[in-house]
Amino acid sequence: MSKIALKNPPKDVWKLYWASVYNRLERRIGWILFSIGAMIIFFGGYKMVEGIIQGPSTPFR
Repeated sequence: MSKIALKNPPKDVWKLYWASVYNRLERRIGWILFSIGAMIIFFGGYKMVEGIIQGPSTPFR
């Protein structure tokens, strides 16, 4: 039974591969940070509106 081996790709292919992986990882981290920031802003807006509605001087009650 013979052993099958893959050829090693040239160094340029590896450089392109790692640049692509880095770009995708950077993009994903950016989206995660953007999502966390958006959640914090929406929560702060919710609490602000809640405070305005439940305030004693507001006629919404």
